[in-house]
Order: sequence, then structure tokens, then C-alpha cells
Amino acid sequence: GSGSIASSYKKARIENNTAGSVSAITGGVVGVNQLGGTIFTTYITSGYTDADMFPDEVAGVNIIYSTASASAFVYENYGEISNCYSNIPVKTNESASGFVFNNQSEGKITHCYSTSALESSAKNGVFIGILTGISENSILNSGELEACFALESDKFNKGLGSNKGVEGLEILTEEAYFSKSEKFEKYAFSNTADKTEGVWF
Repeated sequence: GSGSIASSYKKARIENNTAGSVSAITGGVVGVNQLGGTIFTTYITSGYTDADMFPDEVAGVNIIYSTASASAFVYENYGEISNCYSNIPVKTNESASGFVFNNQSEGKITHCYSTSALESSAKNGVFIGILTGISENSILNSGELEACFALESDKFNKGLGSNKGVEGLEILTEEAYFSKSEKFEKYAFSNTADKTEGVWF
């Protein structure tokens, strides 16, 4: 919608089994963030470990599972997203993205990151979606990114469709880089670790 979401978090299983429809989109927090919509200091997580990241049986596991394309945070963005992150596995039968699948020309994403692990039958983008069946340069971003990060390491997302070269997005190749405070000095932080207060940290 075109409203606002602030200081929120989600830890849940999301499953979309709609078959045979290109409109069967899935976003971990929002399907479509419309023009005028704002999302800030919000995150989605699953608390997964390497062992249960993509189990053979996905029932009961905190994961985004879809028979169609899916994105860890927002599927389609026309509005503004700032100081948010995604950290949840995404498993699809089509394409997947780690944060926003399609960032439209009006869309602006600032100070956000993704450590979501992706597994799909088509192309994947560690932060922004990649159009299936087109060249490697078909990254679905015509909007603006600023100071954003995504994880593409030997352990997570190795060999997937990459977002390298997207302006405003830095691909980090080791999890340890996310503990380097200098990379996130302009991000918003909370003084408390109480998740019930919609904390961003």
C-alpha cells in the first residue's frame, strides 16, 4: 500500500502455493510498496542456521517458500525503504531476490542490507531481482539505491545471479564484513535490544 511501516519486525514462515499465475508474487514484509509508501527501521528474520537453511522438508521452518517468484523483503517497490534488512531463506520454483525483486523508477532504497540465502529454479539476485530468460544485465532496478549491502559468499549464495555493478549496492563476500561498524555508520541504531519495541540493530 501507500502508507507507512516503521519499527517493525517479522519472524515467520510464509508460503505461497498459488499455481499457474504470473501475478502470484510474494514479499516477506510487503508485496507492493506503492508510490508514497515508506518502510523504515523494519526487518524480517528466521534465525536459521547452516544446518536448517534449506531442509528437504520445509514444513514448520521459518522460511519464505513460493511456487512463483519471491523476494525476502518487498516484491515491488515504488516508494521509499530505509534502514531495513532481511535475513530469511527464500526458496522458490521461479526467481528469487534477497531484498526487493523489482525496484521501479520511483523507488528509493537507502541504508538497507540482505543476508538472506536464496534457492530457486531460475535466476537469483542477492539484493534486486533478475529477469528470467534475459541477459545477465537484466537486473530489475530502475530506481535509486544508496549505501546498501548484500551477502554473496562461498557459503551463502555462491554462484547465483549476481547484482555486481548496481550503483549504491556493495556485495560483501564474507559474513565478517557485516560486523565492521564503519560500513554502517550512517545507519539508524537503537539503544535497546528489546525486539518488542521495534528495535533496529
